[in-house]
Amino acid sequence: MRTAATAGLLIVALCVAACGSNATGVTPPTPTGTSASACRDLGAHLPATVDGQSRSATSPESPYVKAWGDIVLTCGGPAPAIDPTAQLFTVQGVDWYPESLAQGGTRFTTVKRVANVSVTVPSTHAPEADALVDISPPVARYVARTGSTN
Repeated sequence: MRTAATAGLLIVALCVAACGSNATGVTPPTPTGTSASACRDLGAHLPATVDGQSRSATSPESPYVKAWGDIVLTCGGPAPAIDPTAQLFTVQGVDWYPESLAQGGTRFTTVKRVANVSVTVPSTHAPEADALVDISPPVARYVARTGSTN
């Protein structure tokens, strides 16, 4: 009995430690060439806070993933399948394609840039597009425009 109780307490302690961690788990994209270079430049110039959230760790660490609390940015991932009738959000010269997520919230992905930049914002942030106000200036400066829609 004592062994089972000790094991149970150890499991609870591990769960509390894991839940208290600030690391956000994301599978990093693997861009190459111009896209990878633009993403590294962007990563070095992103703000310390987004929508009032401070920068937080990601797991695994990657130059292509940044997080601010539960707001997560990836750079260099795949382009979304764009609905041609969808309305884009343009924030400080950057066009963002919104996708509603099944678990709630929105993923915004840039269009017409050398690298796809996606920002996932949970529905607890309202309005969700406010996060783009902090992120759009460095995207506009470090991720060049292209002539395509992807």
